[in-house]
Amino acid sequence: MKTGKIASLGDTIRRQRRHLGWTLDHVAGRSGMSKPYLSLVENGQVKHPPIAGKLRALEVALRFRRGELQAFRLLDNTPSEVVGVLRQLLNRRRPARSGNAALAVMLEMVKNG
Repeated sequence: MKTGKIASLGDTIRRQRRHLGWTLDHVAGRSGMSKPYLSLVENGQVKHPPIAGKLRALEVALRFRRGELQAFRLLDNTPSEVVGVLRQLLNRRRPARSGNAALAVMLEMVKNG
């Protein structure tokens, strides 16, 4: 489910790949995934988003911060009403530090929405 202003996982991957000037073939080679699968991910056509290990491989291949793509994956599955409540709570006080990199990035993205 889309969450408003926050980009989807596939949009984020495509935007970074294009920013780097890379083809799907290049990213497939760097990440160990197939070109057709990456295309499906970018277009939001996969039934289930990539698992954590594949997301980490994409983070490394595409030079994302650790946990950043996992955060997009989590937000893609978060109802917009929940994201709205999180934004309100985050604007009231600073969240506690988390040892979970994906959660920390997700909270940052929600707050900055």
